Amino acid sequence: MTRILSYNILVGGTGRVDQLTQIIQATNPDVVGLVEATNPHVVEALAERLGMQYQISGIAKHHMDMQVALLS
Repeated sequence: MTRILSYNILVGGTGRVDQLTQIIQATNPDVVGLVEATNPHVVEALAERLGMQYQISGIAKHHMDMQVALLS
């Protein structure tokens, strides 16, 4: 069975990488969809800590540009 997690990290998740990592690890997902992934550094840090690869839908040009990211 493949476990898929969709998670809204709220305005990029800046300053909450440790907490986000713990929450995501607790579900043991195979694939993670991140909503409001506005900070690529947070997405990269999460992927590294979770041992996953990642892809972001784009690079935000404004702090209110909401992106999505996929980790697997």
